[in-house]
Amino acid sequence: MELNELRQQMALLKEKIDNQQIVNEQLVRQAINQKVSTISRVRRVKRIYLIASLFLVPPMLTRLVETPMWFAMATAAMLAIAVIYHELIMEHINTEDVNRLSSMEISQKALRIKEQGAQWLWVGIPMLMAWIGTFAWVVLHSEAFDGAAEELLGGLITGVVIGAVLGYAIYRRQQRMIDDLRRSLACDEEHAANLSANKNPSYLWRIAAIFLGLLLVSTIAVALSRHANFWRGAELSVIRPSHVESLPTLSADDYRRLSRELDEGTIELTDSIDSLLKLPIYRDLYGNSCSWYCGGAPDTVVASSALTPMGRINYGATNAHDFNHESVWAEGAKGNGKGEWIEYRFHGDCPRITTVKVLNGYVRTEQQWQENARIHHLKMYYDGKPTLVLELDDTRDLQVFNIGTFGPHDAAAPEWSLRFEIVDVYPGLKYDDAVLSELYFDGIDVH
Repeated sequence: MELNELRQQMALLKEKIDNQQIVNEQLVRQAINQKVSTISRVRRVKRIYLIASLFLVPPMLTRLVETPMWFAMATAAMLAIAVIYHELIMEHINTEDVNRLSSMEISQKALRIKEQGAQWLWVGIPMLMAWIGTFAWVVLHSEAFDGAAEELLGGLITGVVIGAVLGYAIYRRQQRMIDDLRRSLACDEEHAANLSANKNPSYLWRIAAIFLGLLLVSTIAVALSRHANFWRGAELSVIRPSHVESLPTLSADDYRRLSRELDEGTIELTDSIDSLLKLPIYRDLYGNSCSWYCGGAPDTVVASSALTPMGRINYGATNAHDFNHESVWAEGAKGNGKGEWIEYRFHGDCPRITTVKVLNGYVRTEQQWQENARIHHLKMYYDGKPTLVLELDDTRDLQVFNIGTFGPHDAAAPEWSLRFEIVDVYPGLKYDDAVLSELYFDGIDVH
């Protein structure tokens, strides 16, 4: 009798122990599932970051930062390598593996993920250092960044610092989660201590922080420093027209005929003709009165692009300085012309310039003016250095800007230049191309 009771008690105790073991195993399995789920979530975040960088960074480099196309393509190739490695070569772990694999298999898979993360550093870090050096070289040696190198490199440094902090945090978090997972799977404390050892030197994962956060953050920082605040900042003054003159009322041929007949004395000077003669547009473009151009003029006029000629009509840069309000310079780049420029080059002893006069848009007719884009802001560079911004009104009238005094007026001085870069535009109703009818000058040191 006592033996039977003892057997029943032993059976009951065994059942309780078995039930407790089941509960403990369930709790351990639940903890493992939570850790694996967190590791998988971090992987998804990294995937989104890398793929977003692949599609966003190269266009931002070409359109916002304005780097050469080859540099953007090289950046895209580097990001593609990172995506391929992390998606196709590196092993991954998820909650399905917890239910399908043994504890030893899960532990081994976690170890391989950790080792592959360390191996990627040997590829990623040199590739990243090459990218940083190439970016700095492009900024310092490209004419497109004249005067903006400090802002661009400042944006890069900002991106590196922010990216390093973010990357370091992500890398360390993932490594700690893998170690925690493997400790949960370890059979004893000694095995757990051995599993927590990190095979890659500490300096590697400290440097790895740069890779994880640099590309996207630094590109955004550089783009903002170059475009969002650069031309609107304290370094550059935004100048509005000091005054606006009446728009052309006659065709170019009619203005020329009037000028010729006045010179020949074959036309009677009436009040209406006298009022035409007093218009600045006539005096500047078609009259024979004395002006700054009696002693000065640009040697050459060039542009970053021009629209393809249509029959006999061309849209070259010289049209913006041919004293004909009906011909135009139309930029030929894709989009609305943002970043395109026209440049005037002068000899050293050219009289100094104090005034810029602009006929904005295709002013030949009201319809052509409405259909084509007009310039809103022009950034002016003096000898390659950004100096000020002209804020143009959306009007066909002649706009006059007092810009200060520019030019050495010294025969021993080298050639100098004024470049005008399109920052943004007033959109046209039909065409995207930004158009400029005339941009010419007035100044001092004449007579």
